[in-house]
Amino acid sequence: MESSAELIGKYMEYVSQERLLTANSLEAYKRDIDACFVFLYAAGITDWQKVQRYHLVKYIQHLKEQKRKPATIARTVVSLRSFFQYLAEQGFCTANPTAGIEAPKLSAAAPHLISIEQTAHLLSMPDLLSRHGLRDKAMLELLYATGIRVSELCDLDWKDVQLELGYIACTGSRGNVRIIPFGNEASIAVRLYKEHRNKMNEASQTIEETPVFVNHLGSRITRQGFWKILKLYAVKAGIENITPQTLRHSAAAHMLQGGADIYTVSELMGHADVAAVMKYIKPSNKRTMDIYANSHPRAKALE
Repeated sequence: MESSAELIGKYMEYVSQERLLTANSLEAYKRDIDACFVFLYAAGITDWQKVQRYHLVKYIQHLKEQKRKPATIARTVVSLRSFFQYLAEQGFCTANPTAGIEAPKLSAAAPHLISIEQTAHLLSMPDLLSRHGLRDKAMLELLYATGIRVSELCDLDWKDVQLELGYIACTGSRGNVRIIPFGNEASIAVRLYKEHRNKMNEASQTIEETPVFVNHLGSRITRQGFWKILKLYAVKAGIENITPQTLRHSAAAHMLQGGADIYTVSELMGHADVAAVMKYIKPSNKRTMDIYANSHPRAKALE
């Protein structure tokens, strides 16, 4: 009989090949499954075939008692459901014990946004005469201009950036490619940074074959590295509670405020469902009220 570690290893190999998941998602799946196994092992359950629904219900209750966040518990349920479905399909267990176990309902919290003025102030923070100022300026401008995820920003290669045409080819977490335009400010910042990189590049490979944004060692910058840079400039700009997601969300909100339709914004952001864009729209938005007043045939009656 195969050990739990072997079964988990086979599952991770399967899911990495069959599903287009990011490395972070794969790591999260494995952490969730490993943690559940540790709990079950301590309870005397060492064989996955002997796992019953009540064992998993007890584990979920344990997570709640540990004050784990609803989002963490919901992800754990999804991870375990997928794992046991695989075991059942492969004949490693006779039934899926996760059947009937529901994930916690998650409330859709309004995203944290910053204003257009705050964004402009933040983007003016990098010192273009400093060692990494040109890179930091280009990163911030491109992230805000396109609204891409920070992982997508870090994954960009120079071949993905078409400066002359003003767009990037961005590969999402499921392997789909989005063509996203960017404007003049981002174009200038990226162009200056590229010129600097060309001067500094001493490698035999051409710059087109390299990552766009690199750290002081010349390696591709990480999400954590970008976050540290962003927090540094946020402190200088006097902006609190900012994350890379804040810039992404704010880019979407600002486009909607500027007149973009929700379908275009949804496509640019890489959302699978247009409903995800609705969280950026405030019911009291002045533009919304103005459009209503000017377009509804009976709006005049409110005057």
